[in-house]
Amino acid sequence: MKNVLFLMLPLVLFFLASCEKDAIEPTKTDILTNAAWKITSMTIADTDGIEFEIIGDLESCELDNLHYFKSTGSFVINENTLKCEDEDPQEYAAGSWALSQNDTRLVIAVDDESKVCDILQLDANKIKFKYVETDEELTSTYSITMTAVK
Repeated sequence: MKNVLFLMLPLVLFFLASCEKDAIEPTKTDILTNAAWKITSMTIADTDGIEFEIIGDLESCELDNLHYFKSTGSFVINENTLKCEDEDPQEYAAGSWALSQNDTRLVIAVDDESKVCDILQLDANKIKFKYVETDEELTSTYSITMTAVK
């Protein structure tokens, strides 16, 4: 009898190990709301597809800003260590955000304007999205990469 129990022990251990809960993958909302984000790349492509890096057009006081996607749907910017104007608040609500189209699009609304962005990459370390803007006869595609600040 002891031999039978001894032989069944590996089977029981295997069964118990397989019953452990699987790790729960974070949702895209979880990923967005669980980090501060800093812009690390901004490009613009014209109608011909020629792409230009435009992050250099931002001031250093804008480049160090931290962007927060709050779970309430608000989009908040923290001025971080460099403020463009001393009287600017340290943190301010910039607008709102939402995911749509089965989490493949990010909608960002600021004042009366909304941008519908196609999400190209979204993981715990990086988000990359693009949106198209048409102004008179010119169509431009903007691509923005943000890196998580932990």
